[in-house]
Parts: sequence; C-alpha cells; structure tokens
Amino acid sequence: MVSLTDQQQLWCLLSGLAALLLAGLAEWLHARRVRRVAILAFGPARRPARWATAAGPLRCFAAAGLVWALLVLFWLPP
Repeated sequence: MVSLTDQQQLWCLLSGLAALLLAGLAEWLHARRVRRVAILAFGPARRPARWATAAGPLRCFAAAGLVWALLVLFWLPP
C-alpha cells in the first residue's frame, strides 16, 4: 500500500478545510441575497423546499471532499 507523507496528508486536510470554509461563505452570501427576493423565488410561503434547504451544506461538503480527493490523487505515485 502506498501512503502519503505526514506533510502531504496535512496539505490535503488543510486544503479541504479551506474549500469547506470558502464554500460555506459563498452559501451564506447566497442565502442572504435570496432572502431578499424570497417571495419571487419561493412563492407566498417564502420558504424553499426541504431538499433545497439541505443542498447548500451538501455542496460545501462535496467541494471539500473533491479538493481533498484531488490532492490525494495528485500526490500518489503513478
């Protein structure tokens, strides 16, 4: 089994966390903007569907996982 060095593992982890924070910030800004036009976007209830509420955090975790996985693949020998 091929393993990464401790420094490479740390870079993968920190890069994934940075992606999580940036995506979380972007989702927060997006939610703030959508709140202003909620009646136009969601109708009189002004609330999105339940699945749409969970989509933001899932996108953040997906971005973090993608960055982590791509860096692991980058550092693995061919």
